Amino acid sequence: MQAIADAAGVAVQTVYYLFGTKAALLSEVEALAVLGDRPARSWQDAPWAAELADETDPHRLIRRFVAADAQIKARLATFAAAVGPALPGDPDSRARRDAGRNEFFRFLVDRLGALGALKAGLPPRRALDIVNVINSLHSYVELTSQRGWTRDDWESWLSETLTDQLLHEPR
Repeated sequence: MQAIADAAGVAVQTVYYLFGTKAALLSEVEALAVLGDRPARSWQDAPWAAELADETDPHRLIRRFVAADAQIKARLATFAAAVGPALPGDPDSRARRDAGRNEFFRFLVDRLGALGALKAGLPPRRALDIVNVINSLHSYVELTSQRGWTRDDWESWLSETLTDQLLHEPR
């Protein structure tokens, strides 16, 4: 906290007053990493969120979702690498992160369901499970940082895989 105060040119008490704890500060920084450099408090405030909500072609919806999600993952991967073990691991922090991710993933599944595009017999809960397992930050980091995939490689693979697993008319 002292290093942050020094870098900001303020007293350490100011940092504690604003954030309370290191965990709260890191949670705020993590939220900024997810949302980008704008003051929005939710992914739904992002300009691309309206485009996702308005998209009527399921294939384009998946591609747009994956592109937006890959931007988030690229920022989060950098954040997670820099912060590492200092990232709050308490159950409340993990639950907040999981809730935000699940809300975003559930949006995709709900939107595909509303378009009548989910595979016959695929319940939304199972579709959400598929998205959660396939589209993890861990997989993104492993493939892009450790195995040499580009972000374009990730987006192409994830779009094809989600299309194949979720849509009744894969291309």
